[in-house]
Amino acid sequence: MGPVCGYPLGLAYNPLTRQLIIADAYLGLLTAGPDGRLAKPLATAAEGVPFVATNAVDVDPLTGNIYFTDCSTRYQIRNYRQALLANDATGRLMKYDVSTGQVTVLLSNLGFPTGVALSGDGSVVLVSEATRSQLTRLWLKGPRANTAEVVLSDVVEPDNIRRDAGSGDLFIAARRRRVGLGLGLPSAARDDSDLESICLRLQREQNVRETPSFEVNLVSGSERISECQGSGLDVCVTSMSARYKPQTKPK
Repeated sequence: MGPVCGYPLGLAYNPLTRQLIIADAYLGLLTAGPDGRLAKPLATAAEGVPFVATNAVDVDPLTGNIYFTDCSTRYQIRNYRQALLANDATGRLMKYDVSTGQVTVLLSNLGFPTGVALSGDGSVVLVSEATRSQLTRLWLKGPRANTAEVVLSDVVEPDNIRRDAGSGDLFIAARRRRVGLGLGLPSAARDDSDLESICLRLQREQNVRETPSFEVNLVSGSERISECQGSGLDVCVTSMSARYKPQTKPK
């Protein structure tokens, strides 16, 4: 029913317009207001290429501009496993300009980008690439504007990125290979028993380190998690496959 009813994967609040911004896997980028009416479409394509798997979204609180991802131009979200096996790299990071209604492609040929986070000052945007198992940073302002670089490459299938409003640190839902198991195989081809889910907390956007400041291992470590978010030492973890919403604290 997803292609008919929609399948929202990303939510962000625009404080300037008081609108809820929705990244729907099948219906594209939408907005909903506080009046309780149905969501309205903002965009369904960029540069003439339709969205196939709209996923993550974040809003610049200073301008109201929207940053979001389309995971693939080939695979819908229900074909996620096939995209992993094929090492798909047709994803895009885009910006929706609220003043013009125009969509600009900022990065293309991304590896199934499932997470996005904008820095508080709007100078940097981070995107997670599931099929490449890496985190990419794009500079939007300053002397390095319009340049991209890989800042983390030792995690499996990183998903949503969330920011600690207090410290500015990042929480990233991801997976990690257990040492010596399933080596040499694409992650989608291995049994999940060789993977464990982790929540990474990294330094703020401009100073992401290769080594996380801590990891949170779930009790059911092989269960895939989609998001972790917290404040201080408290971390909430959610999963699209588990029947629980575990809460945990780092050791």
